[in-house]
Amino acid sequence: MNILFLNNYFPIFGGADSGASNRSTMFISALAELGNVDVVSFRKDEPVNIANCNYVYNGEVACWAKEHRLDKFAKLFAFHSPNKIYPVTAEKERIIDEVVRNKKYDYIACRYIREAVECGLLKYSSKLIIDVDDNPRDVALMAAKTARTLRNRLYNRIYANTLDCMVKYVLKNVYCCYHSNPLQAPIGKSIYLHNVTMSDAELPLISEKTPLQIMMVGLFHYGPNIEGLEHFLNSVWPLVHQSNPNVTLNVVGKIGDERLKEKWGEHDGVVLKGFVQDLLAEYKNSRVVIVPIYSGSGTSVKVVEAMKLNRVCVATREGVRGYDRYLHDGQDYLLAQNDADFAQKILELVDDVYKCNEIAISAREKIEKHYSQSRFKEIIRTSIKRQ
Repeated sequence: MNILFLNNYFPIFGGADSGASNRSTMFISALAELGNVDVVSFRKDEPVNIANCNYVYNGEVACWAKEHRLDKFAKLFAFHSPNKIYPVTAEKERIIDEVVRNKKYDYIACRYIREAVECGLLKYSSKLIIDVDDNPRDVALMAAKTARTLRNRLYNRIYANTLDCMVKYVLKNVYCCYHSNPLQAPIGKSIYLHNVTMSDAELPLISEKTPLQIMMVGLFHYGPNIEGLEHFLNSVWPLVHQSNPNVTLNVVGKIGDERLKEKWGEHDGVVLKGFVQDLLAEYKNSRVVIVPIYSGSGTSVKVVEAMKLNRVCVATREGVRGYDRYLHDGQDYLLAQNDADFAQKILELVDDVYKCNEIAISAREKIEKHYSQSRFKEIIRTSIKRQ
């Protein structure tokens, strides 16, 4: 079996640096177990480190063009015109078409609907596999929620309806598609494909010797992570720090905005670690992992990662969105109902090693059963063969 995989946005080889990159790597690893995978990458990726994968193109192709106001307005009426919403990048389309002419492929796979449309893949719909992940409709709804002006809020709400129609139009003809949130299936034929961590590491349960540290980990170029940490530092952390000044918050992950870094660093008891080489050490030295997410459209892989490493999560409802089929408040994590409740549950856990470990053990068992790498690959393998 020959599969062509298009990579447009995130690194696949050489180590994942975000949840999206992690999912891309796991996705192509699963495809490589089905047959030979040729990779077209438009982001100049690292050397291949997955068996049965080879580059047929690996280079950067400029794709950003200025969007005129009329184009933005026209998008609102492009219900069945994907290329008006995501214009085709001619050079990317040319490269892919040339690759396809030179070799017969059983399937063509990519992440994201936008990627498929921009790169001219819709002409291959009968053999196209798309990992939708975040539904574009829900991304627009998130933009509407966070927009600063009434005009932009209204625009994005209308745009979300247009995207909903466009998504259904695109996916009704593809060979196979996946989504990461069971609550947001774009169409009936979509297959739920859970998020999964690439780590096979194991950490011991916490003990009384574990430092009084909590942590948040994420890529702080991503809007919901920025919004979540900002709110937590302003509205939750002061309650925690005032009640127990010995508790430290470690923020792990790249922070792209220097102004935010300076602002966040002014909070007492907060350590901005940035990118770290040894993420396991950060988990090992933490009693609690926080997931203060208030918007977004997919599911948080950091919930799975923390639970797999025997660390209990305190999360907002949006932070554990999509996991409630198998994971439950009070058994596998603690749900923060509001800011005061968020602070209280953190304080409760950092002082109660037994409760932390009781919840962590329950969560890890369910993660290994329902959100494992083997289950992720099995879903892809069986769904592609069954179509």
